[in-house]
Amino acid sequence: MKFSYSLLKKLVPGIPSKEKFADVINLKAFEVEEATGNSMEIKITPNRFADAASHWGMALEAAAIFNLKTKLDDKPLNIPKGKGKVRVVVENKHACPVYVAHYLEVVKIGETPAWIKSVLEDCGLRPINPVVDIMNYVMLETGQPLHAFDADKLDGSIVVRFAKQGEKIVSLDNHSYTLTKEDLVIADKSGALAIAGIKGGKRAEVDKNTKRIIVEAANFNQANIYKTMKRIALQTDASMRFSRGLSPYSASIGANRASGLLKEVIKAKVVDSLVVAGKLPGKEIIEFNTDKFNSLIGLSLGKKQAADYLKSLGFKIITKALKNKNSFLVEVPPLRQDVTIFEDLAEEVVRLYGVNDLKPTPPLVGLVPVESDDIVNLKKELRTILVGFGFSEVYNYSFVDKKEADSLELMNPIAEDKKYLRVSLSHGLKSNITLNAREFATLRIFEIGKVFSTKNEEARFALGVKEPEAMLHLKGIISQLLKRLGLTDILMKDESNNSLTIKSDGVVLGVAHSLNSNSAIAELNLDALLKIVIAENEYRPLSKYPSISRDISLVVPRDIKVGQVLEVIDDVNLNHIQNVDLIDYFDNFEDDKSRLSLTFRLVFRSEEKTLTDEEVDKEFKKVEAALVSKIRAVIR
Repeated sequence: MKFSYSLLKKLVPGIPSKEKFADVINLKAFEVEEATGNSMEIKITPNRFADAASHWGMALEAAAIFNLKTKLDDKPLNIPKGKGKVRVVVENKHACPVYVAHYLEVVKIGETPAWIKSVLEDCGLRPINPVVDIMNYVMLETGQPLHAFDADKLDGSIVVRFAKQGEKIVSLDNHSYTLTKEDLVIADKSGALAIAGIKGGKRAEVDKNTKRIIVEAANFNQANIYKTMKRIALQTDASMRFSRGLSPYSASIGANRASGLLKEVIKAKVVDSLVVAGKLPGKEIIEFNTDKFNSLIGLSLGKKQAADYLKSLGFKIITKALKNKNSFLVEVPPLRQDVTIFEDLAEEVVRLYGVNDLKPTPPLVGLVPVESDDIVNLKKELRTILVGFGFSEVYNYSFVDKKEADSLELMNPIAEDKKYLRVSLSHGLKSNITLNAREFATLRIFEIGKVFSTKNEEARFALGVKEPEAMLHLKGIISQLLKRLGLTDILMKDESNNSLTIKSDGVVLGVAHSLNSNSAIAELNLDALLKIVIAENEYRPLSKYPSISRDISLVVPRDIKVGQVLEVIDDVNLNHIQNVDLIDYFDNFEDDKSRLSLTFRLVFRSEEKTLTDEEVDKEFKKVEAALVSKIRAVIR
């Protein structure tokens, strides 16, 4: 926002050079982006528009920072009221909490004084005529936007209402706008006179022949102004201020200052005034505790010093006795809408004290070891193992198109082809394999990420393989991967010729399926895997009793999978079984190409006693019988 350095010097006599002024304001208040000629571009944060987006507000800041006095023309005027010259109806006081109208009679419009023109030009505004120029000048001074109507061009009372659907208005710069019923307007019987808070209309424009004017200063709901400004693509100085939120109390300040300048510059006579207001916000009073402040900031300020800083910014100190002698009450100025709690007051004090003047003090905190995150550790271990298996990690978008994501549609998508959240990692890996199929004869990729449902999100990892006998290799990779993670009970159950279910400890971890003879994909639930890994790796004291191992070699039909054999053994419900592993696999029978030879090692151990050979043999025979009867195995 542009400020006139000349006007600031007039309002705060004694401020330093523009360069020094900019340096200090940068440190203690706002960022000065540019200072060329007589103009200063100062960045006002949205929460400070109500008070600091004006020369009076910036003057108050400068006076507090440089310990100077302000010279503001804010003396109250004796304004007549209730004479019946101006009539205003506000239909919605939520949309327009305050509407102030001053009725003035003009003898001659005349010329705008050079000192007003100079300030307008410093701030990037074009002088037009004394009435319009004074409205703009007062907006720059006080921060309150104003508008002037030619009273003789009005048709009856002024009405603040929402526009009719399709209602049109021609603005001061001869642009036509079509309004909706959500746009607020200032109107009379004949239609809209202005787009409230944004732009005046042509019909009641002030010109050189104007004899009677109505000065409007109002407060409008910031959300309404913002929506209209965006919809009609019209940003003005007024809309920029109203859309960020102004104080309802600034309307009377602006109207009084404008009437005073009209009286001074063009000898206008204030004849009547009217204020239409809803319920205005009450006084904000906050307790400031010096001990709490010093503990929070790390200073040793006294009660008087803290109070002086706040008084210099326009806060009123209430000397009412409180129980805590180091506390006092602070009444917040009506325009300081950003100050609502103690911490806001503390920030005001410390920035005037000087943030750069705070001495660094190490925090008094206890040091604790860094906590270990199990899911992070598991992901790290997965990446290490899979890279060792020759895999490359890929990252796909969580946002996908409709055919990949069933029904999880986003209300505000980032792109037309990213309107849905993924429910699976497999879709992305399929696309990766397809896109890279022409470039690579073999491919091993994996992804770790989140998938989404209507109720929650879930961590998963997926593997994709493109190579001869892909499904067989993928099964072996998954088996070795889970073993490396510490799992011992691993079961892969065939669901069909193209897919299998992956289980451990009776929990379904995921599925693997074949895309074609050379491509396969598996997807596992990382959250479920984590629980089993933690359980498997929990510390358990070693049994003091020895284990007994038995190897069983069998010949099975070629269509029997290793997972089926393990499933049969698991279903026997053996006593004292500790582990079952495949230790040998042989399929080169010259006499019979249709059969396989497998050898498994069964480990038995009791936590309560030393097992006898007879007890182990009894359990072992159960296994032999089950394998013969259920999968036609021949025990060797």
